Amino acid sequence: PYYRFNDDNLKWIAESNWSYTRTFQVDNEVMAQREQWLVMEGIDTFADVILNGKTIGRTINMFLTYRFNVTEILQKHFNMLVVGFTSAVSKSKQCYSDLPYTYSICDVYFAHRKEQCSFSWDWGPGFATQGIWKPIYLSAFNTSTLIGASALYNWGNNGTSITSGLLSGNFSIEIKGLEIHKIFTNITFPKTQDGISSLKLSIDLKTRWHSNEIGLLYMYSLCAISEKKSFIIFLYFFPLRFGFRKVELVQEPIPGSTGLSFYFRINDVPVFAKGANWIPADSFKSRITTERFENLLGSARDAHMNMLRVWGGGVYERQPGCTKIADEYGIMLWQDFMFACAMYPANKDFLANVTQVSKIVERLKHHPSIVIWAGNNENEAALATNWYNTSSHFARYKTDYVALYADTIMPIVQKLDPSRPFLTSSPTNGVESAKEGYVAKNPYSDYYGDVHYYNYNDNCLDWTKFASEYGFQSWPSFEAIQQVSEPQDWTITSNWSEHRNHHGSGNQEMLSQISMHFQIPDSSNCTEDFINTIYLTQVMQGLCYKAQTEFYRRARNHLFKGAGHTMGALYWQLNDIWEAPTWSSTEYGGKWKAVHYFASEFFAPV
Repeated sequence: PYYRFNDDNLKWIAESNWSYTRTFQVDNEVMAQREQWLVMEGIDTFADVILNGKTIGRTINMFLTYRFNVTEILQKHFNMLVVGFTSAVSKSKQCYSDLPYTYSICDVYFAHRKEQCSFSWDWGPGFATQGIWKPIYLSAFNTSTLIGASALYNWGNNGTSITSGLLSGNFSIEIKGLEIHKIFTNITFPKTQDGISSLKLSIDLKTRWHSNEIGLLYMYSLCAISEKKSFIIFLYFFPLRFGFRKVELVQEPIPGSTGLSFYFRINDVPVFAKGANWIPADSFKSRITTERFENLLGSARDAHMNMLRVWGGGVYERQPGCTKIADEYGIMLWQDFMFACAMYPANKDFLANVTQVSKIVERLKHHPSIVIWAGNNENEAALATNWYNTSSHFARYKTDYVALYADTIMPIVQKLDPSRPFLTSSPTNGVESAKEGYVAKNPYSDYYGDVHYYNYNDNCLDWTKFASEYGFQSWPSFEAIQQVSEPQDWTITSNWSEHRNHHGSGNQEMLSQISMHFQIPDSSNCTEDFINTIYLTQVMQGLCYKAQTEFYRRARNHLFKGAGHTMGALYWQLNDIWEAPTWSSTEYGGKWKAVHYFASEFFAPV
């Protein structure tokens, strides 16, 4: 699908409706249980679910797990399951047209809960997928079932809170890996209105999870065992692996500055965040294997990165995957919620769909690698600086913005996961933005919070407290380009080269930056010139990242007109979704670009 102009030629697929059908039988053990449920861990996105001719439910959110009671419908010898999809392209247009007023948004396709970059981005193609992207299975039980569990540590009271969903009755809890082997028996999780129960246990915790280069990665395993049936209840990923660490986002006055600090303190140790931004590794999620996750996160670790920012226009990655591997590799994660570059509605239906972020928090919060939740990518900046012509109705858009991120998402996160800080956006001025009603006049301030900084015309430097995005483009290797192009495409100004770079004048910006320091290849051999130009774009990207990152690291202990004391450098971006010119340091498939070799040096411990 990535060949030449197929991102345009194959759009008819996304614009069509599709159905997935299969038949299956059910064994006696499943049918003998009191209840049977159909569990669908990931449906992309708008679908009617039909079992044996009866519609059992509809899906409207790519990020949720759906559970449908099929007890009265399931048959032993023959069952037919049909998942009928409606095109996300047409459905999105309908959702947008149904909004109470014309909404300023960079794309009408964003008014729902689907991977936004699947409709194209400035580094990726538009393949608005529809289908089954996570497992589907039957869950059968007589009395209860455990659909999830998590563990949080209360640093003030030496206690652990273990939460679970849809669980009642007596269970044994075993936590392996503690210095003293602990088994808690005959524990009753009471039923609650929201289906989530909590149990507080007293544990003398002496070992903590640390980011790499700081300490050891202590992890524990939790098993829940049914007393009646004497079998281990399997979770989404079993055994449940979790770790404990103390996280603080420090925003306090700095002598000599009118602003505030902005840095992470992990287990009471200030940490300079070194790393990059993570985007989906493929337009087609079934092609992203655990090995690809391991390769990409392994590349981050090998370049001495200790943090990745999971960008808010993609997906909550499947498990086991990015988050689990980050736990094991000691890579901290800045986890955006999946809202990016748009003004979203705050009507009743949309907010009802959004409140399901509670399921995301419950599913992911046991991962010690996640050190912060952020409400969105760049939406505060978009509103404050009029990206989408919002100034004429600013008050209306701000009301919706606050209703979504501050009044809906933030209370959910703070209730379910008080162990981590929450920011309403990135970039943001942090507590200063909150003081200004969550939309600062200048969300790109050098004196507060984090910034996204891009400069394609000069020498790539800026003062900031925390750079959560910065970067410059380069082309992938010629070997990668050969896989998706033809010889007539092999010039920097070909129709294909212009089409492949979704960042407007990106190719010209790369040539301009090269010309500041090198000579542009210009011979009678166009292919050789293209290969040499590709090489120079990678060298130039490496030099830009090196200059900017080393500047940020030096600025850790310096102030300039009140700016400085930089404590984070996360460049845009670690990985690629296809073979194209982007800001990435690794190509589609995982091969290192030149800048990643630079990163292994400019991120090295000092």
